[in-house]
Amino acid sequence: MKKKVLLSVFALFFILTICGSVSADNNTTERVSISTNGSASNGYSFEPSISADGRYVAFSSYADNLVTGDNNWFSDIFVRGRLLNITERVSVSSTGGEINLESGEPSISANGRYVAFVSGIIRPKSCQFQCIYYWR
Repeated sequence: MKKKVLLSVFALFFILTICGSVSADNNTTERVSISTNGSASNGYSFEPSISADGRYVAFSSYADNLVTGDNNWFSDIFVRGRLLNITERVSVSSTGGEINLESGEPSISANGRYVAFVSGIIRPKSCQFQCIYYWR
């Protein structure tokens, strides 16, 4: 039993020595609930979801200043591209229009290409309560 534990510890030490340790780059904290021009959000932001490489962060927010034309007074889903410093609202209809009820619970794919979220009605006849949508 002791040999297995020692062997495991040695193997872990060897792997970490060769591959490096698992830690955040530079141990920094970065605000992502900001607009593309860098303005801080003027509303509550919550429910973050981050892509596997950390490049994209999806989140819900009541802020209306993260993108232009956000006039619906409801929470929306945004994706912040950390490398290009771009914030995009993804909880919109297929024609780009605003969704007329709350959106929340974003979940971003590992590569950051897809975002699933729960939302209110986009087309009243096709979804009478809350529906699940995805953005790509």
